[in-house]
Amino acid sequence: MDISALPTRYNVGKASVAAGGTVVTPDGASWYGNAWGDDLFFLASQPLVPPQRIEAANPDGTLTLAFPWPGTAATEEDYEIRYVGIIERSTAQSRRVLEQLGDVKAWADVFVATDADRLALESPSNPLPAGRRVLVVEDGLIWVKETSGYDDWLPPAAFKGDTGNKGWSPQIVAEADGERRVLKLAGYVGGEGLAPTGNVGQYLKADGTWTSTIGDAVDFRGEGFIPRGAYNGATAYEKGDVVRDAGSSWIAVQSTTGNAPPTLPATSNAYWALLAQKGADGTGTGDVVGPAGATDGRFAAFDGATGKLLKELTSAQATSFLALFGAAKGLAPAATSGDVSANRLLRADGTWTDPPSTSGDTEFLLAQVFLKLADLDNQAQFLGPAGNRFADSFDALTYVDVAGATGLNSSVAGILKPAQTAGTTTTISTPSTSADVGTGFTWFDSATPLIAGDVIFKIGVYSTLAKSITVKIGRQISTTSFDVVLSQTYAHPGGGWSDCTLTTPFTVPATTHNIGAFEGGTIDLTGSIARSYHASNLALGTSPTLTADAGAMPPLRYTKNVATDAMTVRSAVFAAAAVPTKMKALINVKEVDAAVAGTDYTLECSRNDGGNWTAMTLTERYTMPTTGLRVVEAAETDVSGQPSGSASRWRFKTLNNKNVELHDVYLYWS
Repeated sequence: MDISALPTRYNVGKASVAAGGTVVTPDGASWYGNAWGDDLFFLASQPLVPPQRIEAANPDGTLTLAFPWPGTAATEEDYEIRYVGIIERSTAQSRRVLEQLGDVKAWADVFVATDADRLALESPSNPLPAGRRVLVVEDGLIWVKETSGYDDWLPPAAFKGDTGNKGWSPQIVAEADGERRVLKLAGYVGGEGLAPTGNVGQYLKADGTWTSTIGDAVDFRGEGFIPRGAYNGATAYEKGDVVRDAGSSWIAVQSTTGNAPPTLPATSNAYWALLAQKGADGTGTGDVVGPAGATDGRFAAFDGATGKLLKELTSAQATSFLALFGAAKGLAPAATSGDVSANRLLRADGTWTDPPSTSGDTEFLLAQVFLKLADLDNQAQFLGPAGNRFADSFDALTYVDVAGATGLNSSVAGILKPAQTAGTTTTISTPSTSADVGTGFTWFDSATPLIAGDVIFKIGVYSTLAKSITVKIGRQISTTSFDVVLSQTYAHPGGGWSDCTLTTPFTVPATTHNIGAFEGGTIDLTGSIARSYHASNLALGTSPTLTADAGAMPPLRYTKNVATDAMTVRSAVFAAAAVPTKMKALINVKEVDAAVAGTDYTLECSRNDGGNWTAMTLTERYTMPTTGLRVVEAAETDVSGQPSGSASRWRFKTLNNKNVELHDVYLYWS
């Protein structure tokens, strides 16, 4: 309901009345609650008949006239109920508007306890009128009569949906069931308010449902192999059992007792399949040929070039061996010359290569992997041998100091963004009527140009129906020609005004620009205003010739000059295993406004619980093509000059009133 102007008349649907009769019957109208006694009933088809006073608007949907209808009979004709402007009515209408804002009765005409009560409201001989709304309390469903025919209802709508969980993530643990391993829902973590309890303590089945019987749960490791040793004809084997027989390994393909594996070269029968075949027998006894005696713990090496003899190394030979192959982590030790002195890496083929200078790239890659893991798990990750690598995608705010933040808007899960003031909303036109415009038109309000220098953040359209609408901004070349400079589609929920937030705020140039919209089907319309329109969805660029006149078009409004607050947000405390001396980070941000890292937003780190902060040097690496997120690396930062402490934190700030969103943080300390 438009509170800015109370209605003065009602003319929805059609009306029928007999000559000399006092009962007016509706077709598609809802008079009960929209008309009162002393209001005036008028038929446009009988202009010589003066408006007749209404005695009462009846609960069955009809009207009772105070005097018999003096005109001719009318069947389903256009009508008008003119409201009589008395102070009592104006007061009642004002109270009704206020009640509708906070009273559930605005959503239904009748309340019943059960669905059976709803069906009992009408009978074949006395059906409810079209548009009558009935709320069934037991299931919270609202039913609406589609027509005045008996039992002709629209599909019901829920008055209120279920309240969803608030950030809770399921905690899945593995549990043993004999040789099997199954998954159990241990509970929920990371949310706010009361945790969900559904399926807690139950086990996951193969079809994705839950069961309280562990034997019905699926083995998440799959069937696998179960070693059963040498084959024994008296042993009962199950599918997946593996046995040894005649030097080869065999796997059971079904349950069996007393059915032996086949004899090679056959590789399968009805019960067994070959898993690993016995190799060819070699010559000799298989003993190692070496010296007659050996010293325990000494190194052995080939003796000669045949590869068949071994010898014990002398101390000098063992020392030379260690110098060549004994370096830690694959690096040859520093020696006197050549590959050894160069600390080169040994390839698999026995050749040497210089070590890559990619330790920074490796840390960069680890950060991206850990952030992706946090995003997939919907919870922060502590990684590394000492838990000193932390990744958070803010699905929950467990590790964000929300209470200590300023200018923070955390209403969207996974995003920390600056708060914004509401700005100024200008309503260009208001709804007056509605009509079906078919496949759709592009409309521009040519009478109200935007103000140069204003920044447009939202464009709003009035629609009682839910639908897809495309808002536009056009440069007015003339009233019959517009250059479309902005076009953005959004889902309008219906029910009145709804705003489309522009992906990129639009700064109005000095030339004439106007707002408009593309909309099809049944739409709400203004009164007669200056307009320019075309029967298609005009794309970006110069439009074809438009029609310019005065008439009805979709009601429009816009919001400008939204101000962005400066945001400061920091992490919760991370307990380091030892006092950190350096920190490194990677962040993913969305630069909604054009911004420069280090100038319009900063990242700082602390090892003493935020008592001291050190700015980290930021480098913008690249923009992710699928998400538009900016990947920004924070260089390794020396924090040894801060007072000693093992309470690590990060702190992110936005500057210069720039709208920069923080989506992910990876922090490393050592």
